[in-house]
Amino acid sequence: MNILPKALLIPDPFCNAVLDQSILAPLLAEQFEIVTLSLEIFEHFLPSKPNEHAAWAAAIINHWQQQNTIAPQLIIAEGFSSLIALQLTTAHRDFSLPPLVLLDPPLAPAKLWPLRRLVGNYSKENCWRQLAYTWLGYHDNVEDNTAEPLYYADLANYPAPILLLTGDLPLWPLRMTRTSPCYLDQSDCYFLAGMPQVQLEHMANCDHWVMRSAPTAACQVLLKWWQIFITNTPVLLPEPSCSSPDSSIPVLDNPDSMIVSAVIEAPALYKEDSDPIIPELSHSDVKKSHVLPPHVKQKQKKKDKQTPLKTEINKITALIDAKKFSEAVTAAEEFVKQRPLDPNGWAVLANSYEKAGDRTQAIAAAKKVVEYRPNEAAGHSDLGILLQRAGHFDDALSAFQRAIELNPDYAIAQSNLGVLHGTLGHHADAEKHFRIALKLVPNAIELYNNLGYLYRDIGRLEEAADVFEQALKWHANVPQFYSNLLETLIASGQHNRAETTIKKLLNNPQLSIGILLSIAYWLNHIKCFDEAEATYQRALILEPENATLLSSYASFLGRSGRVEEAANYLRQALQYDPNCAIAQSLLLFFGAYTGFISPEDIYSEAPQWENKVLSASVRIAAREHVFYRQGRQHRPLRIGILSAEFSKHVVAYFLRNWLKELDRHRFTLFLYSTQRDSEFTKDFKVLADYWVPLAGLTNEAMAKRIREDEIDVLIETSGHTANNQLPIIARRAAPIQCHYIGWFATTGLTEMDYFIGDAVLLPPALDAQFTEQIWRLNRAWIAYEPLEAAPVPQWQPAVDSAVWFGSFNQLAKLTEATLALWVKVLQRLPQARLLLKTALGNQQTHQERITSIFTAQGITAERIVFIPTVADWAEHMSKYDMIDVVLDPITINSGTTAFDALWMGAPLITLAGNWMGGRMAASILTGLGHPEWIAQTEEEYIEKSVALAENVALRQQLRPIQREKMRHSQLCDAKGLAEELGQAFEGMFDRWYAKQ
Repeated sequence: MNILPKALLIPDPFCNAVLDQSILAPLLAEQFEIVTLSLEIFEHFLPSKPNEHAAWAAAIINHWQQQNTIAPQLIIAEGFSSLIALQLTTAHRDFSLPPLVLLDPPLAPAKLWPLRRLVGNYSKENCWRQLAYTWLGYHDNVEDNTAEPLYYADLANYPAPILLLTGDLPLWPLRMTRTSPCYLDQSDCYFLAGMPQVQLEHMANCDHWVMRSAPTAACQVLLKWWQIFITNTPVLLPEPSCSSPDSSIPVLDNPDSMIVSAVIEAPALYKEDSDPIIPELSHSDVKKSHVLPPHVKQKQKKKDKQTPLKTEINKITALIDAKKFSEAVTAAEEFVKQRPLDPNGWAVLANSYEKAGDRTQAIAAAKKVVEYRPNEAAGHSDLGILLQRAGHFDDALSAFQRAIELNPDYAIAQSNLGVLHGTLGHHADAEKHFRIALKLVPNAIELYNNLGYLYRDIGRLEEAADVFEQALKWHANVPQFYSNLLETLIASGQHNRAETTIKKLLNNPQLSIGILLSIAYWLNHIKCFDEAEATYQRALILEPENATLLSSYASFLGRSGRVEEAANYLRQALQYDPNCAIAQSLLLFFGAYTGFISPEDIYSEAPQWENKVLSASVRIAAREHVFYRQGRQHRPLRIGILSAEFSKHVVAYFLRNWLKELDRHRFTLFLYSTQRDSEFTKDFKVLADYWVPLAGLTNEAMAKRIREDEIDVLIETSGHTANNQLPIIARRAAPIQCHYIGWFATTGLTEMDYFIGDAVLLPPALDAQFTEQIWRLNRAWIAYEPLEAAPVPQWQPAVDSAVWFGSFNQLAKLTEATLALWVKVLQRLPQARLLLKTALGNQQTHQERITSIFTAQGITAERIVFIPTVADWAEHMSKYDMIDVVLDPITINSGTTAFDALWMGAPLITLAGNWMGGRMAASILTGLGHPEWIAQTEEEYIEKSVALAENVALRQQLRPIQREKMRHSQLCDAKGLAEELGQAFEGMFDRWYAKQ
């Protein structure tokens, strides 16, 4: 029969005890026989002063010896009892003291206790930090802190190893070397483990922080500490009357090593650069000495040198944290070469490989961890994460299930098994495992995200909103939850509830910048533009030099047509943070979009972006990278598409149609998604030979993953638009890299080889505007997917002979140059009116700005008509029946809007500009077969607009047949586009291969 060691649990006498068998017994029952000290002991032996810890300690020992014949083999003390436990040494000299666990010890001098008297005076963060310094033996302006003994000396005098579990790492600044959610640090025989962080206001409410927030995590750290540092060198516990205090100190072999955290992150539970809840602890050794503060050690002139705080694995972990992944791999490889049987070395090697993008090697290293620790859940769970990322779903499923078999309370495995089930479409199983994980760790941020996203993706929007609201009860300061909640409410049509939530939030004067940004974004989304701007301005008062905030506000202004203001804010952002890539991209975007930066200046400015984002060494490495490929005669080319738009996005719409037609005998298709999956993602997953989610990886890891897939031609679709991954291109991920669809000017990247267009969109005269080489297709560069659900055109000429010009373009495209040209059109045709439909155009201020440009030139305000946007797509399309002739903006043309107008039968007049963004409609009209609607000068634009408006008979002839003509033109020929693009990819590869 296996006799379990006895563990004595001492609850906190001053606070409501939560450290009892109902919480810890189920978690520790397999390792210990748990004996909980009754709180009545304190009632019988309560001393007159709270700092007389020795009296309590003696009472505890006497009570134990009356009922037991041997000393406990572990003592766990909670809260104030930590101070009592540290006095056990002096309380009873013949009592052999076992290892000690201190849970949530007090951080103040004893005279400030009980805790409930402390809260009102020391609730601010700086006070807590000062109290932490006091605990550690340093006087830092804490009033009268010299009046009491420092507890650090008590730690030093305790003869056996001590594990200290605390809830908030910033409270231990002198001992901690990093601030990950879970970490274990050791020096001599003193241990410090930081559990998931808890808000300071929770501390002020006297919560038992570790036990309230992460009891399972705390117990698992305790068990691993016991296994590695105690049971590997058993502590002998003779009869109490026969042993000396020093007999229980474990002596291990290597005095120079220390505890480390060597883990592989679980991305579904924590963000990229954070660690899981439970660290993997290395086999480390403890010196036969005790921790003392430096001034105490100097006084005692201790001969033994203190164990260094940095170990080899700590250094490797630090390299990973610093994103020096290649160096981390080298160091980790050397570590396992020297210590091939140490599973922690293999764990940190797996982590290094994964961060560096070498997933194959990461999986191999993680399998070594499982080989050496077959009965530990964490290793199987970590392996499952890597297998899942690599797309080996069956193997990942087995790994997660094995982890849960070994430890059903391992929240990370439960969560990631839920993520995997969600990926596989097993929604009920996903929900089950998320719920189990939440029960185990009810305050885990990503668990709420996972469950909320699951509900949202399967259409259970009200439940998703409830989950995000519940998350806010735990994490009131996490902006992401506010964004998720508002997005879900809006998606489910609960606009009133969303507005109520926002108003309630805005009444809080203490909102963080992140939450204000989230609110402003969603106010803008639901077209509450004035309120959105006021929220941005409120945030700017708090942090006027925040480059991200300035960039976000500039984006809002730019899309409102206030381009000059936007440009000023972006320049401010770059002044405060010259390396702000977002600001640089937005400046290029609005500069090109609205024409306030010339094409020549964009050509000069765009290359500066990579200089701000990448170091010189990274750029040089990209330039010198060598690829080896076989010729394509006996194999399909491997084509990769790198996109942030595999979702409800216009770029996705123009990708999907030709991808369906791509010849899979000639091409193997890899789709690299850099954003979270959505309900629209499934359309692309079925099109891919390999669907590769990259969200959560670093840019370096993404680039390395693409290189491992041996992609021949990599197509990037975002340019300098939102969520782009240009840093991957800049790192040279494939031998041929090109841009297609999403951007309308040069990217400026040294490593972008080609820009795909056509002869009308990008004539040779525009070559000088691009750092890339132009690859011209022999047809229109994109194709429209026929919208069969669109209503049948019902246009009829007006009975009063009125002529309606119109535009449904975004407000930002309605620049002063465009409006000035439209003024001249209306002046030439007095019976004509202008119909405008744009979201921001519904605002009075924008309507007045636009109307004033016309009235200043003698056009009455009644001739400019604004109609509101509509939620129903079919109704939106039917509004084209109100327009006789569509007028195209001239700074940047219509794109999708031009296709929609033509599909509804409306003719369109455009002006071919002097840059790509001003020639998109010209390419579209050429593909349709109506080059006569393309003007080369502004005067020709006016003439063509007036002539077409006056020729009612021609329009009556054309409009009924235009949809069918378009259906059979290049514009809807996705198969022809796929063939043309395929030939382009082969031509690019052949040209590169011939040079090798």
